[in-house]
Order: sequence, then structure tokens, then C-alpha cells
Amino acid sequence: MTLRQTINDRRSELMGLAALWIMMYHVWLLVLSDTPVLGEIEHYVKLYGFTGVDIFFLLSGMGLTGSMRKHSAAGFYYRRIRRIAFPYIIASIGYAILRKWSVMEFIRAFTGIGFFAGDENGDFLWFVPAIVICYLVFPLYYKVISASKHPVVLTAVLSLVFGIISLLLFDLAVPQAVGRMTQRIPVFLTGILIGINDDIGNIRIGRKLTAVFVSVLAICIFITAFKPFTPGRFTPLITGVMGVMTAVLFCMLMSRTGEGFLPCRFLRLTGSMSFEIYCINVVLFEFLIIVITGYGRQYFAFRPDMLINITSFVLTLIVSWLVYKANNMIFGYIDKRRDKNESGR
Repeated sequence: MTLRQTINDRRSELMGLAALWIMMYHVWLLVLSDTPVLGEIEHYVKLYGFTGVDIFFLLSGMGLTGSMRKHSAAGFYYRRIRRIAFPYIIASIGYAILRKWSVMEFIRAFTGIGFFAGDENGDFLWFVPAIVICYLVFPLYYKVISASKHPVVLTAVLSLVFGIISLLLFDLAVPQAVGRMTQRIPVFLTGILIGINDDIGNIRIGRKLTAVFVSVLAICIFITAFKPFTPGRFTPLITGVMGVMTAVLFCMLMSRTGEGFLPCRFLRLTGSMSFEIYCINVVLFEFLIIVITGYGRQYFAFRPDMLINITSFVLTLIVSWLVYKANNMIFGYIDKRRDKNESGR
């Protein structure tokens, strides 16, 4: 099976894994710290949850190439708006209410101005302004890389440029969120390359290539886990490599399981609403913390972390599904009206 086919066949499951992993990174409260082996596993699984964002960027790069082949630039942008607008609005309103933002704070956070200006609320859903920028420039970059005689070299050079930028930003007084975006650009460009270039996308994944991926991922994990061996400024580059390796290896693992395998079906469901999960998980978690540690003190002598974890995950999945369905209903109606108007001309 080829590299592109392996990832595309398990795209939904991989999106589901990334969403759940990011949710664990954001809201999971460590409950096994006193258990020697399980506590270490829990700690590192949560610690590397940021890798889920790298998986998102890789899959976005691949997915956009397919979308661009099927649609005009206008159609491309409409589909991006269709996917992110409603969940982002719902999450923004939730954050504004919970954190008691002023109107100006809401505007700066929602528009992404705070993301670049380094506002206190600038980290609010930083992934959304970052990926929107990638969406805006993608049609132009698609034309450039499609016309390039050496797309691999182009990707390598641009990845190196953004890697250097990430290293420079590490020592400069710029918002952390901006640095998080630049360090993910190489992963995004890698996804585009896999999606658009047959020489890379059609590489067959055999035992030797699998061994290379496993070895590289193991080295990255070792380096980032043992801080004394790693200058901190190089961590962004290493975690980007980890994202690519993890995405490909997980897809290979999923390709060896049956279609009826329960984890596959569950991850496919969560993958379909992965963006909703990303937007909503933190605001629901903060709400639960307020309810349980505030109003729930009369019922709990201590903070029930496992109860918060389970409730947060279940509630996030339920609310995300409702938002996902509402989004489909709203834009489904808009699409019908648009098709009706076009057919009447």
C-alpha cells in the first residue's frame, strides 16, 4: 500500500485520534500519578498530546489538495467556511460568557487579532487563526507547487525556512501562539507534498520504511522526554517530525485492523466532528471545573478528578455531535437554497 493511500484510507480514524489526543492534552487531569508504570504512561501520553495538532496540519495539507482539484477557488473557500464558521462562533460565545470578556476582547480574540498581538486571550483556539491563514494562501501555493519541476526541493527549502523562523522566534518576544503556527508549517507542507506529488505519495510502505519511521519517532520521543539532552529551541522542529511519523505509523496500524473493529468505528465518528471537539473541549472543561469545585463542594470532600475526566470527555462528545449536526442542517439548507436559485436562472 502506498503512503498516500494508507493515510487517505484511514483519514477519519486519524482525525478522531488527533481530536481525542488534543482533548487529553488540554483537559485530562492526571489520576495515576501514584501508580509506578501506569502513571508514567499516562504522563507521557498527555505530554505528547500536542502531536495531535501536527496530525491535523498534515491531514489538512493532504485534504486541501484533493479539494482544490475538485472545486474552483470560490468553491474551495466556501467549503472551508462551511466547515469551521459555526463551531468557531459557538465556542467563541461560550468562552466570552465563561471568561466574562468585554466586547473588544471578544472581537480581538474572535478575529485573531489577539493571536498576533499577544493578548491575554490570544491563545484562544490559536489553531483556528493559524489554519485560516493556511487556507487563504493555499490556492496560490497550490499553483506554485503544481507548476514546480522540483516540488520536493521546494517543500524542503520552505520547511527549512520556517524551521529557522521557529528557532528565531524562540528567543524573541513574540506571542507563543505565533511560534506554534510557524513550527507546524513544515508538517502542513509535507501533507501538501504527499497529496500532490506522485513520487512521494506513491511510495510503497514496506518493512524497511516502517522501521525507519519507528526509529525516527523513537529518537524524537527520547530526545524530547529527556530535556538535558535537548536544547529547548530545537524542540519545535523535533515535534514536527514526530507529528508526521505518528500520523503515518497510526494509519499503518489501522490498515491492519478490520472495518468492523470497534475502535475504528468510534474513531471514525469522532473524526467526523474533530473540529467541533477541538473548539468545544476546553470551554466545557472550564465550566465543569467551576460547577464541581464551586457549587459541588457540598457533595465532594475533594476534587473528583476521574469524574471530571469522564464527564468532560462524554459531555464534549455529545455537545460536539449536536453542533456538528446543527452545522450540517444550517449549511445543508443554504446549499439547497443556492442550488435552487442557480437552477432557476
